[in-house]
Amino acid sequence: MSDRTEFSAQTARRLKRLGEQYRRRHHTELDDFLGGPALKEECGVFGIIGTPDAGALTALGIHALQHRGQEAAGIASFDFDNKVFHNERHLGLVADHFSDAHTLGALTGAAAIGHTRYSTQGDTVLRNVQPLYADLDKFGIAVAHNGNLTNSLKLRSDLVQRGCIFQSTSDSELFLQ
Repeated sequence: MSDRTEFSAQTARRLKRLGEQYRRRHHTELDDFLGGPALKEECGVFGIIGTPDAGALTALGIHALQHRGQEAAGIASFDFDNKVFHNERHLGLVADHFSDAHTLGALTGAAAIGHTRYSTQGDTVLRNVQPLYADLDKFGIAVAHNGNLTNSLKLRSDLVQRGCIFQSTSDSELFLQ
């Protein structure tokens, strides 16, 4: 087993344990009353560059930021050697989807960004989970954003009238246009 594969496997095992601890620690009577977790803030964003295990390290980073958003989590990594992006996005907690070595091993590359979602705009659906990704003429771009674009409806309307096509209802997609 290569060092990178072993690191992904170790990270996956650690995230699985951490996810179980997170659920026990953050489940309260208020959660039962409200029908879900009461602890919510705003999105968490994490990025790293210059290490071959960027995807796995980003999974640990967004797990540490899980309290910032519990609706969804995603990671986009970039493989400089092959000039390709890898993107994993899921509804739910980080540990539910990034705690297996196969998923972490597929996020190859020396750069990655991750995001935990607490929606303030856009529906809670997979197409709104960040990082959002787009192919451009000679390369691609992945975007993870925390915050609100206060003029997003106007900007979106103007861009649609100019022929832009949107894939999500998230204001963050404006950055890709």
